[in-house]
Amino acid sequence: MRPAQPEVTSPLTNMDELDRGWSWVVLAASFGYFMIFGMLLYGVGIVHVTLLEEYDKPSSATAWAGSLYASLVSLGGPLSSLIIDRWSCRTAMFIDGVLTTVGLLSSAFSPSLYLVIFTYGILAGFGGGIGYTATMMVVGFNFRRWRNTALGVAISGVGVGTCIFSPILELMCGLYGRRGYFIMLAGISLHKCLFAVLCRPSRLERARQRSLKTNDEAPLSKSQIMKLYANVYANKLIICFSLSLMLFSVGTYMIFLHLPAVAVSKGHSRMTAALLLSACGASTILARIMTTFVSEKKSVDGIVLYSGSFGSLALATFLFPIYSRTLVGLVIFSAILGAYFGGCYAVMNSINIHLVSLKFLNIATGVELVFTAIGTAIGPIVTGKYQYDLECNGD
Repeated sequence: MRPAQPEVTSPLTNMDELDRGWSWVVLAASFGYFMIFGMLLYGVGIVHVTLLEEYDKPSSATAWAGSLYASLVSLGGPLSSLIIDRWSCRTAMFIDGVLTTVGLLSSAFSPSLYLVIFTYGILAGFGGGIGYTATMMVVGFNFRRWRNTALGVAISGVGVGTCIFSPILELMCGLYGRRGYFIMLAGISLHKCLFAVLCRPSRLERARQRSLKTNDEAPLSKSQIMKLYANVYANKLIICFSLSLMLFSVGTYMIFLHLPAVAVSKGHSRMTAALLLSACGASTILARIMTTFVSEKKSVDGIVLYSGSFGSLALATFLFPIYSRTLVGLVIFSAILGAYFGGCYAVMNSINIHLVSLKFLNIATGVELVFTAIGTAIGPIVTGKYQYDLECNGD
C-alpha cells in the first residue's frame, strides 16, 4: 500500500487571509507611513522657505534641495522593486525609515546649503522612494476584494499628515529654528521603521515571491530581472501612462515647492503658507477616499477617472493668475490642488493590474515613478530661477 501523499495546494488558490485579520494591521501601518510621507513630500515648500531664510542663496540654488527630494522619492521605485523581489516590502520600508532619519538628522547639523542638498535632497529623498513603492505594494498584497478602497484609505494618510503636521511644524520651526525643525522631522520619520515591522509578508506576497523564482528555488539572476523589466518597458500603454505622469509632475511639483514662497512674497505670513498646505491636505483626504469608493463600481473606468482628475487640475492651474491675488483665491486653489492631485493616485494599482497583471505590478509602478522623477526634477529647478525670482522682484 502506497503511503498517502500530502495534498498540494497552490499558494494562489488559498488566500483567505486577504481582506481580514492582519491585513487591517498592515492597512493601519501603511496609513501611518503615508502620514509621514505626506508631511515630508508636501512640506518641501516650507523647507524651501526655511532654507532661503537660513542660507540667503538664490531660489534657483535653494530649489535643488526640495526638487531632488521630490524627484528621488519617485526615482527610488526601481530599487524598491528589486528589494521587494529579493526580500519583502517590509525590508524596503525599514530601509526607508533608516535613510530618511539619517538624512534629516544630518541636515540639522549641516553648515552649508550644498550639504543639505545632499543629506535632505539625495539621502532622505532616495530613502523615501524606496519606501513609497513598497508601501503601495504591501497594501495590494493584503487586499483583493477591497484593494482600491484599502489603498485609498492608506494614501489618505498623506492628506492627514499634511493637514496636521504642516502648521505644527511651522510653529516649531519659529520656536526652535532650522536645526530644531530638522531634528523633529527626523524623530517623526523614525516611526517609519515601526510601521515597517508591522507589515509582515502576506501569503499572496510570499506566493508571488515563489512564482518569480526558478523551479529549484534559486534567486532571480540579473538576466531574469532584466527580462522582467524589458517585458514592462515593451508595453506601449505603460509608456503612455508613464509619460502622462511625467508631464503632470513638471507642473504639480513646481507648485508644491514654490506655492508657500509665493504666498510669503505676496505679504502673507509663513504660518498662512503652512495653512495653505493644510487646506491642500484636508481636500486630499476626502478626494482619495471618494475616488476609491467610486472606482469600486464596475461601471466606472479607472483610466477615465484618472484622466478627469488631471484635466480638472490643469484647468484650475491655467486660471490661477485670475483668482490668486487674494488669500481666499490661494485657499481655493490649494483645496483644488489637493483634491485633484491626490484622488487619481488611488486608482493607480488597479490601472497597472489591468495593463500588466499582478505579477508585474511593482515593476510597472517603478517604471512609472522613474518618469515621475524626471518631471519632478525639471519643474521646480526651471521655475526656481525664472518664476519665483521675478515674483520677488515685483516684475
